[in-house]
Amino acid sequence: MRLSPDAREYAHWTITADVTGLAYEVDFDKTDDWHPLEEADGTYRILVAGPDAEGEGTIPLAIGRHLARIRVVDTPEIVVRDAGPIDVG
Repeated sequence: MRLSPDAREYAHWTITADVTGLAYEVDFDKTDDWHPLEEADGTYRILVAGPDAEGEGTIPLAIGRHLARIRVVDTPEIVVRDAGPIDVG
């Protein structure tokens, strides 16, 4: 995904799993700062923003490449998968 520094846009992922009702979260750049994903039309998404974007309710990303990871906790398992890059700039 490419994001302009002054834009806000949903990053979205299609997740196929046999188990329903689990909460999925996303982290950027392995900070372990996990953010809940919302389900919408069969995908999971979160609103991200470049550093110059206006508005609230987003995950701000600096200029550069950010690597996303998605996790789900299904006790006793914690599954973490790479979810691809987001390029801001």
